[in-house]
Amino acid sequence: MSRRFLNLVYRDYAAAADNLLYSVTRLDASQLFYKSAAAATAAARKKNNGSTQAPVISSIADIPEIRRLPSPSFSFQPFRSKMYHIIKGEDVFAPFGAGRILCADGAGYAAAFDMASRSMLGMPTMNAPKGPMHVTISSIPRTEQHAFAAYRFDTVTQEWDKAGDWALPIIGKTEHVPELGVWLGLSAQKIPITCAPSARSTHPRCGMSGRFCTAKFFDVSEDIKDDDAYETAVVFTGVEVLRCDDESAGGLKMIKHKSKRVMDLDIISVL
Repeated sequence: MSRRFLNLVYRDYAAAADNLLYSVTRLDASQLFYKSAAAATAAARKKNNGSTQAPVISSIADIPEIRRLPSPSFSFQPFRSKMYHIIKGEDVFAPFGAGRILCADGAGYAAAFDMASRSMLGMPTMNAPKGPMHVTISSIPRTEQHAFAAYRFDTVTQEWDKAGDWALPIIGKTEHVPELGVWLGLSAQKIPITCAPSARSTHPRCGMSGRFCTAKFFDVSEDIKDDDAYETAVVFTGVEVLRCDDESAGGLKMIKHKSKRVMDLDIISVL
């Protein structure tokens, strides 16, 4: 994989009991994959009475748990002014180039952390002028005529263009896989990578040669009558997308590798 690690952003209650603090730890994604797609298929056949389909998991508890994660690579404490209860901005974390993570608080103060050099890079506030070379993406009004339409943005002319009267079947972001010559994303429909309808949210992260990691968030409760008595389980799954030998089968196929879960950690983002 071109990216060995997943970056997990979580609320760190242990480090700052009285103040909001986010910490970032890294998950070695190689533990979610067998050595090859053939090994993953053989493991599925062994667990599923000869079938090559991934075995059905009836409970979160059936998924192996990752009980110890590495110490945080860094932490970020958002600025909170007396006006925060009026502004109520959202704290944001996002990839920012190779090996960097952008951290921005609700007030717009931002910084980027370089994972390799373990150093912070100062950034202008999010609402500050960015200069003549920036690109601003405006939103398209959601009217009835836009219900089933796709649009594209030209970064050279900085203009919107209607691609067609059809809706993309993808939820959220997509990942480009140059080896396969396609863009892949998540959908509730049956396409190469899908998310379970019961999952609260799912995030795809791409590696090399069509290998992906998905993170699914579940609310787990032993008492279905108590809405507050639950904890969050995050299930990480390694999947591999390959070309089908028979092009008439749809061109692509997905091989599931391993799944592991993380409990007792308030993860808000997977980067």
